[in-house]
Amino acid sequence: MRSFNITGPCDPSKHYMVKLDSRLKEIKTMVDNGDYFIINRARQYGKTTTLLALERYLNEDYAVVFMDFQMMGSDCFENTESFSAAFATYFNMSAKNNEAFDKNALNKLEDAINGHTLPPMTELFLRLNDICESASKPVVLMIDEVDSASNNDVFIDFLSKLRAGYISKDRYPTFYSVILAGVYDIKNLKIKIRPEQEHRYNSPWNIAAQLDVDMSFSQKDIAQMLGEYKDDRNVGFDADDISGLIYEYTGGYPYLVSYICRIIDMDESMSWSRADVPMAVRRMIGSQASLFDSLKKHITEHSDLKKMLREMLLEGKQRNFNSYEDSTNLALMLGYVKGSDGNVVLANRIFEEFLYNLFLTESEISEDIAGAAQSNKPAFANDNGLNVENILSKYVEYYGDVFSDKDNKFVEKNGREMFLLFLKPIINGSGNYYIEPETRDQKRMDIVIDYHGRQYVIELKIWHGEKYDADGEKQLCGYLEKLHLDTGYMLTYSFNKNKNPGIEHKDIGGYRLIKAVC
Repeated sequence: MRSFNITGPCDPSKHYMVKLDSRLKEIKTMVDNGDYFIINRARQYGKTTTLLALERYLNEDYAVVFMDFQMMGSDCFENTESFSAAFATYFNMSAKNNEAFDKNALNKLEDAINGHTLPPMTELFLRLNDICESASKPVVLMIDEVDSASNNDVFIDFLSKLRAGYISKDRYPTFYSVILAGVYDIKNLKIKIRPEQEHRYNSPWNIAAQLDVDMSFSQKDIAQMLGEYKDDRNVGFDADDISGLIYEYTGGYPYLVSYICRIIDMDESMSWSRADVPMAVRRMIGSQASLFDSLKKHITEHSDLKKMLREMLLEGKQRNFNSYEDSTNLALMLGYVKGSDGNVVLANRIFEEFLYNLFLTESEISEDIAGAAQSNKPAFANDNGLNVENILSKYVEYYGDVFSDKDNKFVEKNGREMFLLFLKPIINGSGNYYIEPETRDQKRMDIVIDYHGRQYVIELKIWHGEKYDADGEKQLCGYLEKLHLDTGYMLTYSFNKNKNPGIEHKDIGGYRLIKAVC
């Protein structure tokens, strides 16, 4: 039986996967135009799977050479001589079984390798041009993991030679099309050049055409994949409904989609119900998934990236989307953020929840907050759900004892972090939460909690007067309508000297609001 794959490239005969036909058709159009371009996507985003499918898709019309720079050791990039020999060997190995290539031309390249007569890169490209000229079909070069080599000057020279060939290909034989795939955008090598070297912005790869193919999974893609699974396994569930929920959590990130499906498929206690999706998400975030290891590594190595993400999530700072700003550009390439209505937002709920957990674990505000919540957990949660009113009441009490003497700026900056620290041990292991993106700013934030199949909405905000409070009530009622809920919760940090800390109940338009003030 086929399975959901989260390790390595997908094979349609072995794995459930979305149909790539439309993507391959778009990419082939660029190849037909003779473009040189980059497939620049985040880790585990389906680049290698797409390239392997593209190789088969192009074989009828082109002589395709597929290479992976991870197959070439770091010693191959120490100088142009070692690179030329290694590249020529790998190229020959990849091309020799393709009948479109002239054997004599390949043999000449092999003789040069064996005789150690292959000088630096210029001679390598002259030999490659001979192979392209003698081939019976236009030659397409595809290189995966190309940015694994981008920390050195040899790679710059290699790109320069490809660029020179592209510019003069109407006069001299060379590759008809070149496709380079990797995480980092090699048009701007500043991020990948070694720290001790001078930063470079001017990559010789400025001839690359823009690739606009969407490689994320749409809800329709996920539904098609689940439809095949249903037919194979003869199981009954609403594939359209479940695919929509999976898309809400993942934003269509291929690895995350497959991981959720794999967990549900392999757990005999799960039946593809709506409650199984958030449960699978919790299990995934708690695992040692390589994608989360990379996320933690990147924010540890890039302090500006960590600062940006932390301010967005815990302080509600909005950041204008500018792909030329370094932290935004890095987060965009790594697939952690996207642009939405002119702002930078997290790419999906799963990255958001992982980062919330990470940042809260590292929080230095108070080690006692989580302890206070944990000690009262029986009054807050059981198998039937959450008692959010008790949670808010206890938090108001705790806030009055510990934080009431803090200045306004401290609370405005750290208020949501304080409450999330209190909430985390209550739902940890049994529930998920996410922030409604439309409400994430420094004045207001809606937390949506999934706990044992039930949803709860808590609005956090700073007091800005009666009118603002009334507007918040109206917005919360609208959100309750959207989620088909009848009860909502509000937690307001008020700096009004005449405030009355505590809990208030209010009915508005058929909705019940439980309001806490601290």
